[in-house]
Amino acid sequence: MTLALAGCRVVVTRSESDAQWLSEQLRNVGAEPVNVPLIKIEFSTSEKLTKALASLADGSCKWAVVTSVNGARVVAAWFQRANVLQQYKLAAVGRQSASALEEAGLRVDVRPAVQTAADLVTAFPDAGKPGESVAAFLGDLASETVVDGLTSKGYNVTRVEVYCAKSPTYSAGQVTFLKNELAASDAILFTSPSTVQRFVALFGADLAPQLAICIGPSTAAAAAKAGIAHIVAQYHSQEGVLDALCEAWK
Repeated sequence: MTLALAGCRVVVTRSESDAQWLSEQLRNVGAEPVNVPLIKIEFSTSEKLTKALASLADGSCKWAVVTSVNGARVVAAWFQRANVLQQYKLAAVGRQSASALEEAGLRVDVRPAVQTAADLVTAFPDAGKPGESVAAFLGDLASETVVDGLTSKGYNVTRVEVYCAKSPTYSAGQVTFLKNELAASDAILFTSPSTVQRFVALFGADLAPQLAICIGPSTAAAAAKAGIAHIVAQYHSQEGVLDALCEAWK
């Protein structure tokens, strides 16, 4: 994809902490990334999270599920600090989520070929015995797809929120500046439904650049609801978003 995006100004809507990889890849193919963070990640320190991680460490919980790289980082960091043997099975949505776990020395047992929560449920085995326990480490805006789907397979699922996706605060002057940046951009990458919703709330749907790429079906549904014309990445990952943009920019 050498310089496949030469001359393309691309709005990246991920949080500042998560945008670095995608921005770097965009530069590598000739694009100019324009970072407009529409979410801010705040990690949980709740007692429920601590108890859920401890239940994996002592073997009383049999499965851990993560559906985002942020969730994977929390689980990986805790077990690196705890330095305990892995007595549970792991399921992860997404290559980057699985990589974050494996880099911490953890084994990933289930990873769906298609990177959605629904496909993780499909790939998940039925419970070995009724009520087998699962801790689902999710963001606050995640749907109940994993919880409901695994419950229907016979598991006792605990939803554990590991982070909240907050709205960054922009001053009136910053909003004006960003509107000018948007007007001068060629494309925008939406990586979650919340990025679409917060874009519309801050700037209005009409300011979306002509070429909008959505990471997956739930994000595309939010864009459709807002009236934003879009393309859905074939592969629901950051790499898939980049590939879809390169293809559309030809």
